[in-house]
Amino acid sequence: MDFNGSYDIVVRTPMGSMEQRLVLETIDGVLSGKVIDNGEEIPFDSPNITGDNSFEANIELPSPLGKFKSVVKATVEGDTISGKLKTPFGLAKYTGQKVK
Repeated sequence: MDFNGSYDIVVRTPMGSMEQRLVLETIDGVLSGKVIDNGEEIPFDSPNITGDNSFEANIELPSPLGKFKSVVKATVEGDTISGKLKTPFGLAKYTGQKVK
């Protein structure tokens, strides 16, 4: 699977929705990525391709209560991405579209 590209995502948390950008790159089968949130680039830690069209990665995200560690899980189907992550406020789901 070619995960390369940028995706505009909407994360739906119990505290409300947030718009972010997810940037993915695969080189020689190795995935890297980052989330861009309010201009801050937050890199993935230990991303891992878990299936033909899915991956997971550790990430440290900002919140009103300070930074927290989470695991991002995602599935890519065509130009659409969806997934979930755990936040201090509960489970958050997100969906997004590839930026053309």
